[in-house]
Amino acid sequence: GAFVPSSTCTASCGGGQQSELFVVTTVEANGGQPCEFPDRYTRTVSCNTFDCGAPPVACQGSFLPSGVCSASCGGGTQQLTFVVTRTAANGGTSCAFEAGAITSGPCNTQSCGSSLPVNCVGVFSPSSPCSATCGGGTQQLTFVVSTPASNGGRPCDFEAGATQTTTCHPESCAPVNCSGAFVPSSTCTASCGGGQQSELFVVTTVEANGGQPCEFPDRYTRTVSCNTFDCG
Repeated sequence: GAFVPSSTCTASCGGGQQSELFVVTTVEANGGQPCEFPDRYTRTVSCNTFDCGAPPVACQGSFLPSGVCSASCGGGTQQLTFVVTRTAANGGTSCAFEAGAITSGPCNTQSCGSSLPVNCVGVFSPSSPCSATCGGGTQQLTFVVSTPASNGGRPCDFEAGATQTTTCHPESCAPVNCSGAFVPSSTCTASCGGGQQSELFVVTTVEANGGQPCEFPDRYTRTVSCNTFDCG
């Protein structure tokens, strides 16, 4: 008997998980040794651990204002949140901080004695991860006001909390070819002298990004000869 894939890999590259089924192809007879595992025993293994083929993508991110300054002038403090704008992929380096990490920084350092107008300052910053790691995805941006307008200064064009959607990760994904194999799906009709056995084609990696399809469709069945050795 042998372990054969019974599900497709959870990832087309870079490492995933896959179920395997132990199929007994020849039952022990005449005092022979039994198989190490029972028929239809299931286990989970790693799969598609090879690199995805695309160049490494390093994580990108920065601390952006996520709260209002504690003072309108004279120097205050403001909460900053680390926002990841590009997730590491294909073995690229990780960001120095995790998404959502919080720190504080100075803000509104102008003198309070000044009657000069202070214009509103704000920026759209990512508030959700990109929906894809390559090939183009979408990402939500939220407008964060870091300095409110004062002394008659110009207000921001957007209100704090306004949202927009933008594109992200436009780089092309590497092609992935389909892979699969025929595996026994029934025991042989004879322990020797030649019998018949069903085989099932199991797709272990689905083609993606323009890769080549498999020669046979998933779950395609055929009948083959088995245990053709003499019974003597």
